[in-house]
Amino acid sequence: MEFGHILMFFMISSTGFSAEISLFVQTGDSVQLDIQTQELPEFDDLSWRNNKSENMVKYFHKTKEVRLHSSYKDRVDFNNKTLSLTLKNMQKTDSGLYTARTSGESDNNIVTYRVSVIDAVEAPVLTVNSNWSSSDSCTVNFTCRAHELMIDSSYQNNRCFPEKETSQINTLILDCSEESIICNHSNPVSWKKDRINITQLCFNKENDSKNIQTGSSLLGPVVGLVAVCILICLSVFLYCKYKKGFSAEISVFVQTGDSVQLDIQTQQLPEFDLLSWSNDKSENIVKYLHETKEVKLHSSYKDRVDFNNKTFSLKLKNMQKTDSGLYTARTSGESDKNIGTYRVSVIDAVEAPVLTVNSNLSSPDPCNYTCNGSNIIISFIYNSSSCSPEEVTSDHYTLRLSCIGDSIMCNYSNPVSWKTDTKKVNELCTVNQSTYCIHSDL
Repeated sequence: MEFGHILMFFMISSTGFSAEISLFVQTGDSVQLDIQTQELPEFDDLSWRNNKSENMVKYFHKTKEVRLHSSYKDRVDFNNKTLSLTLKNMQKTDSGLYTARTSGESDNNIVTYRVSVIDAVEAPVLTVNSNWSSSDSCTVNFTCRAHELMIDSSYQNNRCFPEKETSQINTLILDCSEESIICNHSNPVSWKKDRINITQLCFNKENDSKNIQTGSSLLGPVVGLVAVCILICLSVFLYCKYKKGFSAEISVFVQTGDSVQLDIQTQQLPEFDLLSWSNDKSENIVKYLHETKEVKLHSSYKDRVDFNNKTFSLKLKNMQKTDSGLYTARTSGESDKNIGTYRVSVIDAVEAPVLTVNSNLSSPDPCNYTCNGSNIIISFIYNSSSCSPEEVTSDHYTLRLSCIGDSIMCNYSNPVSWKTDTKKVNELCTVNQSTYCIHSDL
């Protein structure tokens, strides 16, 4: 999935519309630059130029001729109707200013973009430094680390305090639920997380010891039985893989409007005459003929797919909810084999959650908050300087309540996006104790 943060500052002068728009782009991705106006001045030619004063594209209005700079011929797409410019395979050296400019009786800057190309974040690492548990308590000391950011914290008595560290454009967030410790690392174009299951760390050692003693006499037979089961499963797997093809189904979530790349799930392809990618409507989206290297596209997919005839991967563009379903790669020769099956679910980005307060300083009652994320609601009364993180899940949607310092955060997420609403507690109410009431409207 692609992310972009846009900041706009507008200034109109006699030299034209000179709004500077900040864009973040992930390394290797494409970015589209639009002219940001419906009414262009009369012009003889329009150019897109970089901060090296190179005219990447020049468009002549009268003849409709498009001229590309020699170093950009394979890297740009220019739309002579919308006059937008798409830059492909962006690298960090491509960061800088990009300006659309018209020339006629006078020269006018139409729009300027400040493009920053940055890498996707590295996956954070969540490590347990020590843990201790008894019949009535559990303490886990852990470190959440990513890039140059680090958070040391503890999980005690079924809770930990959410924390956040920021360095330039990178953010590290630590959060907890009753079941997990979560370490999230993000920047404007990506986010990744690491998670540790609390239930695997917090247990009653006395009961565990008794279970070990009781079960030790059965260890030998159990190990033998497990070994036999593993051999049987391995044999069945190998038979299915080599006789019928690799048929593991992989679930993929895609945000509406985004692209998704489907790869074949094997390093060693069987000999084949034909390779196809098909959907669950039995439409062959792509057919690749091995001998002639010919690629045939289904008529309804011609402008929506890219097929790589070296890796045999399929890229589906501008995905809509109606595109959800099964996609299968299949080879045909002496026998037919499935070499990759994807269950693709196209879903919208989440709506922004709403965190509302129902009482404030003018009321003797404690602060009553409602954290609302579409079809899920968490209601709670805040009366102390801290609160335990709470989480409610419905289908693929998760609503999470947490506190950091004097702020309450309401986070709403699904597999393709997340959004947050935050409010300052001390500006709204006076507090002593805290109680919670959680429910969901499904």
